[in-house]
Amino acid sequence: MNKNSNIEVSEVYRNKNLKKESILLKGFVFWLEKVKSRDFYGNSIFVRPFNAHSLPPQNLIGSGFSFNSFFHGYGGNSFQCIESDGKILLIWFDQVTKSLWMQMLKEFKSPCYEEAKYLEKINSPTKLTNVIDGNVDNSFALISKRYLVGILENNETDYLFSVDITETNQKISILKKFENFAGNLSTYAGNSVISFIEWNSSDMPWENNELVLISFNKIGQIEEQKKFEKNLLNSKKNISFFQPYWLDENNLVCSEDSTGYWNLLFLEINGFLEIHLKKRFIKDQYDYGVPQWISGISLFSGTKENFFCLTLNSNIWKLEQYKHLTFFRHIKVPYTYLESLSAEDDKLIFTGANFVQEEVLVELDTGKENKEEIKNYVNYEIADNFISQPQSFWFKGYKNRKTHSWIYMPRINFFEKPPLLLKAHSGPTSRFNGFLNKEVQFWTSRGWVVAEVNYGGSSGFGTNYRQRLDGAWGVCDSQDCINLAKDLINRHLVDPSKLVICGNSAGGFTAINSLCNGDIFKAAICKYPVLDLNEMHANTHRFERYYLNSLIGKYQQNLEKFSLRSPINNIEKIKKPILIFHGKKDSVISYHQSLKMHNKLLDIGVYSEIKIFDDEGHGFKSIKTKINVLDVTNSFIKKIFGV
Repeated sequence: MNKNSNIEVSEVYRNKNLKKESILLKGFVFWLEKVKSRDFYGNSIFVRPFNAHSLPPQNLIGSGFSFNSFFHGYGGNSFQCIESDGKILLIWFDQVTKSLWMQMLKEFKSPCYEEAKYLEKINSPTKLTNVIDGNVDNSFALISKRYLVGILENNETDYLFSVDITETNQKISILKKFENFAGNLSTYAGNSVISFIEWNSSDMPWENNELVLISFNKIGQIEEQKKFEKNLLNSKKNISFFQPYWLDENNLVCSEDSTGYWNLLFLEINGFLEIHLKKRFIKDQYDYGVPQWISGISLFSGTKENFFCLTLNSNIWKLEQYKHLTFFRHIKVPYTYLESLSAEDDKLIFTGANFVQEEVLVELDTGKENKEEIKNYVNYEIADNFISQPQSFWFKGYKNRKTHSWIYMPRINFFEKPPLLLKAHSGPTSRFNGFLNKEVQFWTSRGWVVAEVNYGGSSGFGTNYRQRLDGAWGVCDSQDCINLAKDLINRHLVDPSKLVICGNSAGGFTAINSLCNGDIFKAAICKYPVLDLNEMHANTHRFERYYLNSLIGKYQQNLEKFSLRSPINNIEKIKKPILIFHGKKDSVISYHQSLKMHNKLLDIGVYSEIKIFDDEGHGFKSIKTKINVLDVTNSFIKKIFGV
């Protein structure tokens, strides 16, 4: 692009076709990618050898399957690779047939790289089960090389189930009914013990959960169950365990937050499911975990001899290596954001991004120490000197508490004093990581300051920071946004007459409450916002039904709070224009709430626009929709401010 021009809408949402859900196994990289044929548009599983970027990918499944997960509402991984007796088993739940499927593969003795023939299909895709009612978590354990064990959510109940991979079109066998929620199932290849976490419906998994082990006999039946005794950590606090991961048959690693940060915990498990605390690493300001909104999050991978992990410290993600449960080194990579780690021996794959680079799949051989190799991944799609890089900015938020944000200054001065676009993230436990976002650059290339607020409640700053929002959602978060805007005004960095706040979902709730709680913002722009806490309590999906217990308070004891904090009940406080986007297929927040808000605003004479998308849900997927949203947003702002 011309580095002296604005970034256009068409440049913001180019289809990068990022390799999703990548797994490294037996020297091959597996991933999920979109496919399109004459009569099918969906996704499929692809493979190619590790670090062989020039080789064409092999489509392992073909087309016709729908890889997607709706487990616990927000989903997670769509497939799993399991190694057994030198073979690779691909396992997935197909949303078309509502059945569990398997594809068995082995390496070609003489692979043909030009024709993308790396793995030989031992059979056609096999339909293991009849129709399964409910949502399946695509994290499985293979017991006795025959019995596939997984977790199913059906009729608001979680179950542990198994199927026999030697049979087809079978009915699943229910092994255990859970009292509440279960997830993060894992095992070590060939082991007869699985681990998972359980949590009560009154808790979110990052607030309080239990680490549980189950052993099986040779015919895939449960033998024994044990729960980790939290008193081993000398803590009476609620504790959240994150990603229990097996390093070998007897060693398990996870992280736990009894210290106020998710820190590493190494456990040894003997044949009688006796759990021994092997080693703890307690590091202040380091988080080895994130809120588990979806299943299958991977920050840990490797073996006892060679373990790798991702951690967040001082707003920067870092890659660490441990050998024999002892810290070995910090591996320097040119990325500030890291996720989705998968390791095999010295080889790693992960997703990386930084201030000038969008997300990209990185394949790194840590044994070769080839510094030039990793530089090949840094691709400056926008001219480097045209990128507005974020500044880490701390300010006094709600109750004068130190609060974090990222500030992007404009690269071109179109205004005497630049306008401000302030962004509130969703979750509300999420966070802004500061890596390259072309939507942000779209505005900074037009002379705007953009601020991304990690308001109280955001993750990555420890448990206490995240718990600032307890009982204070709609107050702490919106006041943090207001205080940041005031700080930027006092520093003469932005035009106080041109301040816009925007947010999606929970961020939309924060944005509109910021209009209700003050007059500093001149407009709000929201996607699928939370507008009515009473409606959310009554109708949201099972996973977050009681999330408001911590964010607002227990429902029956806090009816007044639920009403007062709901933007839909504070219409008379809103004097500034609002733009709302919503999808008709949203199962988390009904689009009817947005329509209701829009009509009420018009009734009292407040300018409002709304755009409803027939085929979108909670989180817009279509590039066409995203382009439309940015176009409409740009037009709305021009209309409001005449810029």
